[in-house]
Amino acid sequence: MALTPRDTAEWLAAESLPSDREFWRVWIREAGTVLGMRAAVITHPPSDGVPLRILMRWGTPRTMPPDLLTGLNRKNPLLLQQMEGAECWFALRLPWDESVEDCLIVVGEVPGIVLDEVGESAWRDRALLWATAAGRRRRSRELETLRSRADELANAIELGGLIRAQSSFEGATLEMCNQLAARHDADRVAIGWWRDPYVRLCSISQHNQVESRMTAVGEIEAAMEESLEQDAIILWPDFNVSDEADDSFDEPSLKSADVTVQHAALARLQGWQGLCSVPLRVGDEVIGVVQWQRADRAFTQDEAERYALVVDVLAPLLADREHGSGSWFRRMKRGVEKWLRRHANFTHPWPKLAAISVALLLGASLLIHVPYRVEATFTVRPQQQMVFSAPFDGFVESVQVAPGDVVTESGVLFSLEDTSLRLEEGELLADLSRYNREREQAEAERDLAKMRVAEAQRDQVAARLSRL
Repeated sequence: MALTPRDTAEWLAAESLPSDREFWRVWIREAGTVLGMRAAVITHPPSDGVPLRILMRWGTPRTMPPDLLTGLNRKNPLLLQQMEGAECWFALRLPWDESVEDCLIVVGEVPGIVLDEVGESAWRDRALLWATAAGRRRRSRELETLRSRADELANAIELGGLIRAQSSFEGATLEMCNQLAARHDADRVAIGWWRDPYVRLCSISQHNQVESRMTAVGEIEAAMEESLEQDAIILWPDFNVSDEADDSFDEPSLKSADVTVQHAALARLQGWQGLCSVPLRVGDEVIGVVQWQRADRAFTQDEAERYALVVDVLAPLLADREHGSGSWFRRMKRGVEKWLRRHANFTHPWPKLAAISVALLLGASLLIHVPYRVEATFTVRPQQQMVFSAPFDGFVESVQVAPGDVVTESGVLFSLEDTSLRLEEGELLADLSRYNREREQAEAERDLAKMRVAEAQRDQVAARLSRL
């Protein structure tokens, strides 16, 4: 059961422990062998009304003594409590030699025979030596985190130069999506902008244009609104709580406080294995959301924190590009909204201004008396009405008077079209001339009967002509 330096170097090697989850799994398994534990769990201690949070278990622990954690601190990092029978419970603070608030606690059960064989003092030294690995791991992770954040800050500065080179807001967001997808090993990156009262998707990596008819747009916007409404980084799936948490403890395990319903729906519909949504902030105002999507694995908390660092640097640049985009009316509208939010605390200015305007108009209409003018079409009925009839059928060619005009006796009121009458008059004149010639011819031939017939026809045509 001795712990050798060679063994410690082997299981602490960074290349053999790619994740914290694997580190703690190896740590608690090896600790069980070295310390002779029967069962153990790694937990977050309770604080501010938050119950005990179980992260990982080894073996099958029984119910923990209720007062086991009382008095556990930096000065007293290891507590032992002898129980009835041959069992002994212990609580170990990780890391025990550092004053960190987010420490972990290992709670385990050790048979009393192990303490009798090794000795309680030697067993304590062995436990503290083994716990030192947690502090070494924490310091190594902190150094790695500082290095990765420095690299991300350099990437953010470089991305800022690329965004400044874009002349439009759409070009800046598309360039940012493409660069983030390439640098963060993501299958797709999307940016949504807050257009009160919704988030509108404005760019997706490798897509030059985003249309509302695209199938993925609605699901992505819903997931982005979930992150914006909570004003928090959303990871799906959330691996902060281990699936191996033990249900045999009396204290309930703590689940994630973030709501991820829309993220789960987006991942299920499009087949993503990992989603990470980070709000875009300028000061205290959230202006949009950046979402990373991955098909082969999930995102870690460290990755999310590094992404948030990049987003915080680039958010003001995108806000400047968005403020200068659009027509002059849109820019003026945004300027008015910003002024009203700053000086009048109007979060939704236009509906409020419309309501105030309507109220002022109603008040003015009730208090101020003004003359009313009504326009309408009406007909004045005369005291005496006359109906004129034409002697023949035809069309009205012109009207010389209008309703309301004063007319004189024998004045012309309207004229009828006389083209057909003139044609008929011409035909009758031709017949009259023909019958006159026939009469003269019959008179010259001394044919009295034929002359009488011609005269009768001539008189008939003349009578018709006189009636025109």
